[in-house]
Formats: sequence, C-alpha cells, structure tokens
Amino acid sequence: MTPTQLADAVLRSVRDAADAGELPAGTASGADDALLRRPPHGDADWSTGIALRLAGP
Repeated sequence: MTPTQLADAVLRSVRDAADAGELPAGTASGADDALLRRPPHGDADWSTGIALRLAGP
C-alpha cells in the first residue's frame, strides 16, 4: 500500500463513519486531507493527526 492509498483509506473511513452517524454532524468537514508522516522515532510506521483534528477543542 502506498502512502497515497493509505491516506485515501483513512479519509474514506472518516467519511463512512460520518455518513453512518458515528461522528457529530459536520465533523468530517475538518478532514479534508490525511497528512501522513513518518514519526522521527520510527522508520516503518506512518502517523496522521486526523483524530486530533476531528476531536475539536
């Protein structure tokens, strides 16, 4: 799986959860992209801050 495919899968999961009513209304609008990065402490894992953006203040 490429990083682009992984980002697409994350976004699809967020949108599916929003469509199913598992996220508050309008929450998925904050998920315009799933920026993936490799944490500095690891060289095989990918991470994204999308959960923190969806959590809100």
